[in-house]
Amino acid sequence: MKSPRYKIGILLIAMLCLVGGFIVWLDSSRWEMDHSPQIQANTAMQGDDTISLSQQLSVRVRARISDRAEKVDPSGDVRPSDVVEDELIVSIRPGTTVEGIAQRYGAEVIGSLDGISTYRLKFKDAAARDAAKDALETNPGVAEVQDNMRISLPPPPTVAGTADQLLAGKNLTPVDSDSPVVIGLIDSLVNLSSPEFSSFLLEQMSIADVQAASNVETPTHGSAVFASILEGMKLGANESGGSAVKILPVDIYGDAGQTSSYQVAQGVVAALENGATIINMSLGSEASGGTLMQDIVASGRELGVVFVGAAGNEPVTTPNYPAAIPDVLAVTSVDETGQIASYANRGSFIDVGLPGTVNFPYGEFLYTSQGTSMAAGVASGLAASLAEKNAITVTQAESLVKESFKVQPSGGE
Repeated sequence: MKSPRYKIGILLIAMLCLVGGFIVWLDSSRWEMDHSPQIQANTAMQGDDTISLSQQLSVRVRARISDRAEKVDPSGDVRPSDVVEDELIVSIRPGTTVEGIAQRYGAEVIGSLDGISTYRLKFKDAAARDAAKDALETNPGVAEVQDNMRISLPPPPTVAGTADQLLAGKNLTPVDSDSPVVIGLIDSLVNLSSPEFSSFLLEQMSIADVQAASNVETPTHGSAVFASILEGMKLGANESGGSAVKILPVDIYGDAGQTSSYQVAQGVVAALENGATIINMSLGSEASGGTLMQDIVASGRELGVVFVGAAGNEPVTTPNYPAAIPDVLAVTSVDETGQIASYANRGSFIDVGLPGTVNFPYGEFLYTSQGTSMAAGVASGLAASLAEKNAITVTQAESLVKESFKVQPSGGE
């Protein structure tokens, strides 16, 4: 027969086990809450000053990926030539490592958005990529897998005359400020170096696969868009022409003739991490680029970021992305009569129309560039100047642009 002391000892051990189990459960529950994307997103929504905009963005994007009911590949019905045939964009869940995924499926990690647990994977060939995609779509450690889409570099500016033709009427002057509005220019290299222009430029960033030479003899597409942003700033500037707005150029093309939807997203995140609150994307394609940019735009919009996209340089109504993403200010070009330009997209996704021709000096020559890329740049610069001049938010300034330059698209999708 067991002694009373023995029974008391067994009872104490059982009670300790119960208490220990409760503590383990409580710690586990706290860990799950602390690491829940939705809880983190709700915490970020409280506006904690210690959480940067880019950190809040990361939390919100992770929450969107986690909360999606099922995995999707929203690339849509695209041409095979639009898809980077040996790459995938993969978002992973907590507890899964990208190194483990890459090793298991024979891939190389060539792009990293650690804050949103999303990566660019390169496979040995198209067949390996296709096989991995099928397997990754059923892997419980993978939240989402998407195609990486090609995006071609728009054409560069062309020579139009001598540079002294542009000297009249320049009244935009830089003003130092501790808190300027920053426009993230997601494009090719900006190589305009004259003091008149460079005072508005922040240090250039590059996430291109192949770095561009900075001493090219002619201006780049990025330079033309930069010049168009300055034209937009002039439209909204005060009487003195002084402006503290700064432009942060992020090169996503380098010396290549194309970039990818992943690099566009990577460039946007880099700009936001470095203080941009207006994102100019004078680029695009008919391929949607998947949910990655949609999630970034939706999350950034909630945090007061303005996204501007070019509608495209074909007289069609087909959506052009990222301009056609909801909450992106989609800009087309208008002619001198205010009508949509003959070459420009006129789809129902378009929000505003602005002049699409810009002239600017480079070396001894005057260059000109025409397209919805320039119109988008004008919209970005105008919104930035209106926000600065009127001491309003960039989203309020965007609303003023919408009210003033709304066009009537032809409709259709």
